[in-house]
Amino acid sequence: HTCAVKANGQLWCWGEGEHGRLGTGNQNDRRAPYQSNGSNFVDVSAGSQHTCGLTLDGKAWCWGNPADGRLGNNATSGNYSSPVQVQGGHQFISVQTGWDHACGLKQNGEAWCWGHGGSGRLGHGATTSSPVPVPVIGGHSFVQITAGGNFSCGLEANGQIWCWGHNS
Repeated sequence: HTCAVKANGQLWCWGEGEHGRLGTGNQNDRRAPYQSNGSNFVDVSAGSQHTCGLTLDGKAWCWGNPADGRLGNNATSGNYSSPVQVQGGHQFISVQTGWDHACGLKQNGEAWCWGHGGSGRLGHGATTSSPVPVPVIGGHSFVQITAGGNFSCGLEANGQIWCWGHNS
């Protein structure tokens, strides 16, 4: 599936709707862009069975399959076909989804991740999953983050890249 944010903050998604990953309030597939529930989005990132977006006020919202806590709303079962707010009151400047996890970047350079923790992809020093955001350890100050299949990476202002998770 794919999602995009229009200049007016409207969220549009299309593709396979299983698990509610399109944010349209149901699990229907959409062959053309369809306006999703929610507004005032400035960024969106599509994972495997979930999607996360960032609103103008820096709040992260996710929807789709919450398995392993990948929506960050402290849930691990059911499906969410409309955006639910990531818990913890965080204000992010970026949110990125991986295969089954997500990470948010704060203005101060801190990265926080949630979801499936296998292979250490959350960067919190363990391989356990977390249904709410946990801080990436190491005292790094990132300017950009990305989340991949079973890993995540952060870029520091000096050009140094740090990655954590599966090393394949």
